Amino acid sequence: MNNLNVGMSWGVFPLFFTAFGLGVERVGILDAVYPTLIASMSDASHPSWRARSLSVYRFWRDLGYAIGALSTGIMIDLFGIAVAMRER
Repeated sequence: MNNLNVGMSWGVFPLFFTAFGLGVERVGILDAVYPTLIASMSDASHPSWRARSLSVYRFWRDLGYAIGALSTGIMIDLFGIAVAMRER
């Protein structure tokens, strides 16, 4: 999965799950794996270059989220949520 897909998922999955009747608590549990991303990256980095590696990782990750969210919104507006969620 690339950053574009992940960015799309953060915006679309909560809407999708809510549309099927899941409550806020359940949607929160599904999206709770986010902190583990930073922890995994931190564990894989040597202490002497951990700060730099985390900043580079977060830059590219967050850029992917932003682009994914924007492109998903455009796709939903133009084609509907089903097309935005279809796997490519």
